Amino acid sequence: MAYLASDNTAPTHPKVMQALNDANDGISPAYGADAHSQLFLERARQVFASRDLLAFPVFNGSASNGLALAHLLRPHEAVICHEMSHINNDECGLPEAFSGSKLIGLAGANGKLEPQAVEAFIIKSREHAPHSANPRIISVTQSSELGTIYQPQELWPSVEWLKNTGFIYIWMGRGLPMPWPPLGLVLMI
Repeated sequence: MAYLASDNTAPTHPKVMQALNDANDGISPAYGADAHSQLFLERARQVFASRDLLAFPVFNGSASNGLALAHLLRPHEAVICHEMSHINNDECGLPEAFSGSKLIGLAGANGKLEPQAVEAFIIKSREHAPHSANPRIISVTQSSELGTIYQPQELWPSVEWLKNTGFIYIWMGRGLPMPWPPLGLVLMI
């Protein structure tokens, strides 16, 4: 059995450590105004083909998830995710603590959310409003905690419906090379 531990348990790669050491030379402006931060932002804008992209590097994925959700959600709102997803099971409540919001884990085969189940849950929760957390974000992790990969056709049929309801799709994890829908509602974390 393979043990796929968090990247936080491994040492820093020597090339990364050398780059950090090289960058730690002399005085620079703070809070993202330094040359290295500007270079990072330009590269991120090239990779995602967006001149308006804003990127904020943080220490690890948990911090990234928690800070992004805190920025996007109000305390009465919720994130729909798979019941076995990383943010639901492996971050010790950090996303909920940072955002004050609720994570709602839905079942789905092979560790994947199913569009029909998501839509049914959203309709049901809206019928129960204002007595339940209002879903605002759908979080998809690529690859899933079970190692399965979402194919675009598995989720994108519901994206147009979500766009019309004001939802935000969040694409988390290691799936940057995967295609995503060009609808302006996807946030990569």
